[in-house]
Amino acid sequence: MARARRTPFLIFQLLVYPMLDASTMRPTWWTESGSPTVSRDSKNDILRMYLRAYTSLTDPFVAPLRAENLRELPPALIITYKNDAPMRVESEEYVSRLTQDGVVAKLSLYPMVIHGFFLMAGDLDGGKKCIDEMASALRNAFKGV
Repeated sequence: MARARRTPFLIFQLLVYPMLDASTMRPTWWTESGSPTVSRDSKNDILRMYLRAYTSLTDPFVAPLRAENLRELPPALIITYKNDAPMRVESEEYVSRLTQDGVVAKLSLYPMVIHGFFLMAGDLDGGKKCIDEMASALRNAFKGV
């Protein structure tokens, strides 16, 4: 939306296991997800909390993966974890599309962690590493701003 409206000027995307497609009809929601952290029902509940009843789930402002192109978006760091196949696959696809459209993008995939792991930095090594990675990416993004 910021790109379409040309305001505000965004310099970086830092997304942590983001929801990038509002659909739960993608194959990974049915096949790869033995027990995803975010279930189809919980994803739909989350969408109902955030969206108006008449909002199209294919609207690119709701589902960035549905955008015609991702050109002119800011560089991105997308953090996700291995054990949540549906949202991990969306993140992988988003990074691939960003890269194809000329946007610098990195996917950081954390193994052996759970949903909310970066909030548990006091107890999980993966959480500590994630906080350090996010801080470093933000420092670099805001250098000279």
